[in-house]
Amino acid sequence: MKKNKVELLTFIPVGRENGISNKELAFRLGVTPREARRIVHRACCAGVPICGDEFGYYFPGSLYEARRSERIRLARTRSSRAASVGIRCYIAAAEAAANGQMTVEDYLTQEKTANSAANTDDGTGNY
Repeated sequence: MKKNKVELLTFIPVGRENGISNKELAFRLGVTPREARRIVHRACCAGVPICGDEFGYYFPGSLYEARRSERIRLARTRSSRAASVGIRCYIAAAEAAANGQMTVEDYLTQEKTANSAANTDDGTGNY
């Protein structure tokens, strides 16, 4: 384990109420806040159970805290995936245009129409 990861483990407290901010963690590690996030991310990917939320970084002090942290991470993943819909749509359009199937503009117009229809009131009050 790298020096920063070993130091990281000594600075992360147990329990949400004791969380350490990214800024404070970066200061203690002697790195930038961005590098501190990267170090925490690498540690999490290596299996270190670090939670993070508005209270800062912390080791779970209970099963509740661990589950809460997992739910937050999963929600962020879903949100990130949903936010990439436009890019995925553009890639599909560009690939269709490259294959001579239609222009990018035609594809995007078709997608916009389909999405608009999918978000229309069906009479039940649901969209």
